Amino acid sequence: MTHQRVHLRTSSRGRKFRAGSRRIEFTEGDRTTANELFLWATNDSQIYRSTHIPWVNNLKRKMKNGTYNEELAFKGIRLYYVPRVIQGYQKEFGDFPVDIAARVILAGMLLKKVKIDISEGV
Repeated sequence: MTHQRVHLRTSSRGRKFRAGSRRIEFTEGDRTTANELFLWATNDSQIYRSTHIPWVNNLKRKMKNGTYNEELAFKGIRLYYVPRVIQGYQKEFGDFPVDIAARVILAGMLLKKVKIDISEGV
């Protein structure tokens, strides 16, 4: 089974995300949106208990068993953790659009947070 690598490249017009043949350009607005969602997610007790802790425990178990794959972890967080964060934020503050670039940035931030919590023994 082969896995496609996720490449982050810097260009003169900002960051670009390349997954397969799809390219997403990151803007300052995407970074701001992702940062706002990240701060809210890390300070909301419901998201922490119902989503963050299970992700930490699951990835910790995979690391221990030797089956951890960073690309699959990123994909899982992007497809399952990020939508729960967005849904909770929108429920509390009202509906607003979150584009794919902001979701990708948020997924990277959440994966980094999960890995930090695993290393700290949370």
